[in-house]
Amino acid sequence: IEFWEIWPPNDRKQARGKCLDAWKKAHAERDAALVIGHVQSLKNGSWTKDGGQFVPAPLTYLNGRRWEGAQVIEMRPSGLLAGAI
Repeated sequence: IEFWEIWPPNDRKQARGKCLDAWKKAHAERDAALVIGHVQSLKNGSWTKDGGQFVPAPLTYLNGRRWEGAQVIEMRPSGLLAGAI
């Protein structure tokens, strides 16, 4: 699944089969766009701090349904040519 592919590589990225089971149990497919967007925003934001020290295990993320209530921050271009794109 795309979720697994976009998850940043680290020593906590384990248990792919269990993650798939948790994905199904959480019915995350119906929120797939939100989940993927949330992971992408964290991956490009707070998870980059201290060399990725704060990236949780994907199974922890799924079991905790951490995407629920999350606001995905859309990255927008800024600067002189921001309105030209």
